[in-house]
Amino acid sequence: GTSRCAGAEALVADALKRRGRQLDTLVNAVGLEELFVDLRLPAQAAASIAEWHRVIAEAARASSEKVSVVAALSQRGTKKPTFKALLDMFRRARAFLLSHVDILYGACMSAGVDLEALLEPVLRLHDPTISGEAVVRRLGPASALAFGG
Repeated sequence: GTSRCAGAEALVADALKRRGRQLDTLVNAVGLEELFVDLRLPAQAAASIAEWHRVIAEAARASSEKVSVVAALSQRGTKKPTFKALLDMFRRARAFLLSHVDILYGACMSAGVDLEALLEPVLRLHDPTISGEAVVRRLGPASALAFGG
């Protein structure tokens, strides 16, 4: 809930402060990587996430200003989003994903799918990521319940 979000924000704010940054500091790859290291998160993802977040912010700005995304991205001095904005985006993404995970778990439970047995081989891989298509294939008939297919 709200107290959990406040606790997470305070944790991030403390980690940033130790490195001389604040929540309203503009995100860059180095700062995000340092934050990830401090929070024991996969630091190798930081540069990609920082760039992705900058592009999304510019696309949103371009949309609101009715200019092309290419023009917005090519402007010098483009403002980068803050750590607070990135944290808020992570929060919204988490809520979105959780709502879909509930549907998936419900469908698997009603179809009697053993998710642990189904996904355990994937978790043993060096890179335990799995595509949406592979999930659907592994779920078989339960995927129709979960994804309406």
